[in-house]
Amino acid sequence: MHSYLGVVESEETLFYTTLQLPLSSPQLLSTCCLRARCIRCCRHTNMLLSSDDVASITRLGYKPMNFVEEHDGWLQLKNAQGRCVFHTGKRCGIYDHRPAGCRLYPIVYDDDARRAILDADCPQRHKFHRTTKNADALAALIATLQRERAQRDKNSSPKNKKSGKPGIRNKSQRTVSLYT
Repeated sequence: MHSYLGVVESEETLFYTTLQLPLSSPQLLSTCCLRARCIRCCRHTNMLLSSDDVASITRLGYKPMNFVEEHDGWLQLKNAQGRCVFHTGKRCGIYDHRPAGCRLYPIVYDDDARRAILDADCPQRHKFHRTTKNADALAALIATLQRERAQRDKNSSPKNKKSGKPGIRNKSQRTVSLYT
């Protein structure tokens, strides 16, 4: 069983678990996912965003308020019409600049096994391979996301609220889903 870094919705409830992060090869995506017109990972996504992801997308002319949501201290891609806000229904509108988690998918972190694996929910997973390089990239991305969340939490502490600094108050240590 894997767990997810993010908000995961079940049939009747909303619950929090621990950590799943996607990895993938842009070369493979262009030859298998795009050819197969598979958008499964783009539907109802809770993809976490790093500050670099937000900056990269902002440089394209998008405003963060139009594509970023905050959940329990995590920055996530917004959804529109049941899919990522950047997905047109046929393709990713920012494919060459998509977030790191999207690029790395379908390699995900299995919290129970404590290692990177291919996501069993990906219909194209048999065309990908888990490598040390992908696992290392996943570990680095997870560390960045956790560090940035901790910094947002620190910046939103009551002491900093008096200074008017923006931030997110993390009221619990539950974690939120990168990909669902």
